[in-house]
Amino acid sequence: MHGVMPVEDRFMEWDKCWNSFQTALYNSLISIEPRYFTLTREGKYILRERVYCYELYHQLRCNLGNWEMPFVLQAEIDKSGQEEFCRIFNQRPPNPDFVFHGPGFGENNFVIMEVKSSSTFSKNGAQNDMNKIEKFTKEFGYRHGVFLIFGSINSKGSERDIRRLVDKLSIDEELISNGKLCVLWHKKCRQDCEQPVEVITGSFNANPSAVI
Repeated sequence: MHGVMPVEDRFMEWDKCWNSFQTALYNSLISIEPRYFTLTREGKYILRERVYCYELYHQLRCNLGNWEMPFVLQAEIDKSGQEEFCRIFNQRPPNPDFVFHGPGFGENNFVIMEVKSSSTFSKNGAQNDMNKIEKFTKEFGYRHGVFLIFGSINSKGSERDIRRLVDKLSIDEELISNGKLCVLWHKKCRQDCEQPVEVITGSFNANPSAVI
């Protein structure tokens, strides 16, 4: 990936870039091995967002390297020094889990992604993440938002109905209809499930035939 230029200095095919990002993300999700997806403690499976996200970041960097796109993948960017972010978020701007953008150029804000494990999924916490994605897309020009949930168990190891939990969230239907927001569920590792990734709402190219 080469230097990043402001959008007015080059021709941008946004749809092509989004299709490429979807393929790279899907390839990355199905490449996460069980040892990064779940940990074991006292004979029980547990989920840890930091372990999962570090591996997802690694896989995304590898897969995005296959594409010529003028963006940079960065994680947990500190927005506290940016006046507009402080204003919109009442002086407490969040650090998004992942952004795929051109640093320093607001016109190059492309994808924001938040990640939540099924074991820590709560209505309030998930709604905060959803609100964050909506503000980044509406206020700061990010073209796409992804809310990614991984796993299917609660903190005690019992199965959870992730779709029912997501149905309780307030989601901006305009962003959904415009193709700017999607909710993905990475249920299990590819080794343990024929269809490891599901689209809960919105549109996303999660077709295994897209794997390269």
